[in-house]
Amino acid sequence: MKQYLKRKNLALAALLLLGLLPIALGRVPELPSSGPAGVLSPVMDVRLYLRHNHFAISFSVITLFVGGVILCCGGHWGRTVHTYHRRWRQAGLLLGAFIFLSGVWVLTDSSVLDIFVATANSRRIVHLLSFLSFMLLPLLFLSFLRVMEFSVRGLRVFDALLMLNFACFVLLTLLPVPRGVYFFSLLAHHALIFVLMLILGVRHARDFFCPQSKQRQCLARGVLLFMACSAAALVCFLFVSRQVYAAVYGVGFVFLIWYMIRILGYIILAAYQEIVTLDMYKELSCTDVLTGLKNRNAFIQAQQELQVDGRTCLVVADLNGLKQINDSLGHRQGDEAIRRAAQAVQQAFSGLGECYRIGGDEFAVLCQGTDEPTVQRAIAALRQSYGQEHSLGPGGHCLACGYAFGGGGRTTPEALFDAADAMMYADKGGR
Repeated sequence: MKQYLKRKNLALAALLLLGLLPIALGRVPELPSSGPAGVLSPVMDVRLYLRHNHFAISFSVITLFVGGVILCCGGHWGRTVHTYHRRWRQAGLLLGAFIFLSGVWVLTDSSVLDIFVATANSRRIVHLLSFLSFMLLPLLFLSFLRVMEFSVRGLRVFDALLMLNFACFVLLTLLPVPRGVYFFSLLAHHALIFVLMLILGVRHARDFFCPQSKQRQCLARGVLLFMACSAAALVCFLFVSRQVYAAVYGVGFVFLIWYMIRILGYIILAAYQEIVTLDMYKELSCTDVLTGLKNRNAFIQAQQELQVDGRTCLVVADLNGLKQINDSLGHRQGDEAIRRAAQAVQQAFSGLGECYRIGGDEFAVLCQGTDEPTVQRAIAALRQSYGQEHSLGPGGHCLACGYAFGGGGRTTPEALFDAADAMMYADKGGR
């Protein structure tokens, strides 16, 4: 799907550039419009102008602004977003482009710009922009559905037919053809949109009131309300006026855009919940439940990422007499001894390094950017702190400690651990 969308976006960009080429060449063709041009006089009353076009102006300003903001945010996400979130960025960019182009279409298809287009060529440019934006809208909508993973049979067929019709229209604008020829392209485009929306509406009609999911309910409501407004707009176009037609069609776009935004919002919310859950499980997989310290898995990962130098130190500590505690006082007291030892290790090395429980009664601390006197003071503080605890069993149990610095042949984490472990066992044997 990713490669398909990439190729489609490149094709759309190329076709859009070709569609704008007549403007650069100054040879914009005469296109059929949805109403007579030049209806409004440049010296007309401003209040009358606003009354005729208040909806189209409001809709265009809001959608152009909102769509532009979403597109800018999507571009920013493209530089900073994690790979896991690319789906949101892609959907956000498509949604932003859809909202922006819907504003362009309503602006160019209504009579808002009539007061500003005094020449025939400028009117032709407005009509061309109206055609291009209107033909791009369903293509962006289908791409949005694909990114949102809505599986509807025949979606790619409509995508191909709409793309083909768009390509034919763009090529026609570069050729000297009669005005009426473009009408057939416009008619085919409307027919494809109508059939597409009809299929989507039938497919998801039951989701309108009894949804399988919130996303499908939003799709059903957006499509069906848009179809209702489109039908009403067609009636207004044939029997009422151009202004009412544009306003009713605009209402349909408002519904569709609103529900597209909600679909994206539900997807992002669900993804964030999944991320939080995954982060929680990841944290649990790297955390020792008994002590709250990081566990052996986290220690192994930290070793793999460790850069050993002369100021890198590994400290290992082992709780003496744990077996005697378990045998004489029970495992509950043994667990309590481990918890107290973990608290003492964490307190003594706070700010110096990361503490881990790497075995039943064994702890490790990874320190970087430190020196030997600092580590020795921390170990002394650890023994003093743990020595002040109430004795939980016979044998005068305490912590045996060892440490090793990088350098002197110890250039790998494994060599560092072996040296510190040997020193710890020597300390344990001395006790």
